[in-house]
Amino acid sequence: HRHPVTGYVRNQPDGTVEVVVDGSQPAVEAFLGEIAAVFAENITETRSEPLDPSQTFERFEIRRT
Repeated sequence: HRHPVTGYVRNQPDGTVEVVVDGSQPAVEAFLGEIAAVFAENITETRSEPLDPSQTFERFEIRRT
């Protein structure tokens, strides 16, 4: 709720976590920075890819696989 971003987070069957986030670059960076700080002990690798521009989101949510 602190970050003006939309998208989702969900656990993948292989144990990884997928985070799809959309917003202004500063908002996305702040959001991902907070995740990295809070979960630093659990994160072993990160990868980022540009978001498909056709995807739009109304809010940020937790999705079930």
